[in-house]
Amino acid sequence: MMARLTLRDLVWRLHYVGAPKVLTCIVLMLLWSQNVETLSEGFDFLEFWAGKAVTSTVMSHSGRDVAALDIDYYRVDANNPKRSNHYDILTPSGFLLCLTAVLNAKNGRFTALMAIVCSSWTTINMATSGRHVVHPLGNDREYVQQANAMAGRMCLLIYLVEVMGGCWLVEQPSNSLLRFHPRVMWTFSIFRAWSTRWWMGHYGAKTPKRHVAWSSSPKVGLLNRGKLSWASMRGRDYDKHKTAVTGVSKSGKKTFQGRKQQLKASQTYPYKFGLRILRIVNDLQSTGCRTFPPVPESFNPLACYQEQAFTDLWVDCGMDECLKYLYGNRHLKVPPEWKPLLLPTNS
Repeated sequence: MMARLTLRDLVWRLHYVGAPKVLTCIVLMLLWSQNVETLSEGFDFLEFWAGKAVTSTVMSHSGRDVAALDIDYYRVDANNPKRSNHYDILTPSGFLLCLTAVLNAKNGRFTALMAIVCSSWTTINMATSGRHVVHPLGNDREYVQQANAMAGRMCLLIYLVEVMGGCWLVEQPSNSLLRFHPRVMWTFSIFRAWSTRWWMGHYGAKTPKRHVAWSSSPKVGLLNRGKLSWASMRGRDYDKHKTAVTGVSKSGKKTFQGRKQQLKASQTYPYKFGLRILRIVNDLQSTGCRTFPPVPESFNPLACYQEQAFTDLWVDCGMDECLKYLYGNRHLKVPPEWKPLLLPTNS
C-alpha cells in the first residue's frame, strides 16, 4: 500500500509534470481550506459528466468506492435558492468540487472517466457552432464558449489525475472535434494520449453509434470489439432511435438534422459498456497510472513555487474566478510564509 501524499509530495509532482502555476495555487488553497477534506484516499473510480452514472453504478456494485458528478444532480436549496450549482463544472464551486474529488482518490490506483458534453463538438453541429478542424474554437455563441471553457477545465482535471497517479479516459462521439481544441491538443501531447474507436452497438445500444476515447493507458484499445454487423442490430428498432435524419437541400447538397430526444438518449451508456469498463479497469490502471521518482531530500516546496511564474492564468476557462472564490473562503488558513507569494500580483 502506497503512503498517503503530503503537500510537499503534491508540489513536487505538480512541478514534475509541468502543471501551470495557477493549478498549483488552487490545489494549495484546497489543502489549506479547513472546511474541505483532501487526501483521504477514498475513491477507486471517478466519473465526471456522469449523466445517469451507469458506469459508476457498475463499479459501485463491484465493491469499489466511486464518485459521480453531473450538473443534473443539483437540487435547489429552499433556504438559499440563489446558491450556485456546485455540480456545474462551469461554476467555481463545481470545478473545485471536481478537483477535490481527484484529491481524495487513491494515490496511484484509481481511474477517472470524463464524458465531457459533446453537443458543440460534433460535426453535425458545425454549421451552428462554427467549429472546424482549422477553427476549433468556433464562434461567439454562448454555448460554444461555455464548451471551450469546459474543455480547458477538463485539461486541468487531467493534469491533477496525472499528479495523483491515476488513469484517465476522455470519451466522445467519434466525429468530435474536441481533440483539436488548443488546450486539449497540448494536454494530449504532453501526457501521450492513446486512442481507440468502437461501436456502442456492440454493448447493446439502440443505435450503432461510433465512439472515440483518449486515455493515459494503451489498454483503452480493449474497448474496440471490431466490426459491427447489421445483423447484430436486429430487433433494436433502429429507425425509431437513430440520432439524425438525412435529406437533400434545394441546391442538391446532403443535409443532416439531429433528433434532439434521440441524441439525448444516446448519451447514456448501455449497462454492458459499464461492465466492459469494469472488466478492463485493472488493465487500464496497470498501464495508465503514472509513477513518480522519490521527492529529492533538498526539495523545498516554497522555493519551488516562488521560482515559477504565473505565465498563464487560464482566464479563458475562468481560473481567475476560481482563485477569487477560494481566497474568499473564511475557512482558508494560509501559512504566513506563503501569503506574500500565493496569488498573482494582478489578482
